[in-house]
Amino acid sequence: MNFRHATALALVGWYLMVPPGHNKAVDTNAPLSRWAMFLSFDTAKECERAGDKLRAMFRDSPEFKSQGQQLSEAVVCVASDDPRLK
Repeated sequence: MNFRHATALALVGWYLMVPPGHNKAVDTNAPLSRWAMFLSFDTAKECERAGDKLRAMFRDSPEFKSQGQQLSEAVVCVASDDPRLK
């Protein structure tokens, strides 16, 4: 790996994304560009760790009721340079 390639990889951040939802429905089929960035991270590992916590919160929270299971399954980490975000 050359220096420029390593530098480019180091500049990539990670977003914890959740799908759009309305009227107690979660649209997991929406394009990623319509999903909401919940948090951002420097590494994929940090993002996945936070994603696990968020999934558990959605699953266990009475506030989310019917949406909770859908949201817990849909939370995803995406690289900040992912072309699907555009």
